[in-house]
Amino acid sequence: MGRIISVTLAYLVQHGEKQRLPGDPGLTPRGRQQATETGQWLRGLEVCALYSSPLRRGQQTAGCIASAIGLAVQLDDRFRKR
Repeated sequence: MGRIISVTLAYLVQHGEKQRLPGDPGLTPRGRQQATETGQWLRGLEVCALYSSPLRRGQQTAGCIASAIGLAVQLDDRFRKR
């Protein structure tokens, strides 16, 4: 008998274009559009979980993607930029 192999595919997405402000800036309108288009592209795939860093730009990017694919965003501090 053959073995069954399970594979998990992960898509890593960098945040959309961010505002040029100090601290924890959000996305620009262009960045929101980039994130929305990414979500539309991911919609046709079998995405089963969506994670984001707690940074504003990451959360906003993930929020746009979540709206397109119908998943809740799960925050994970391990994705924070170091």
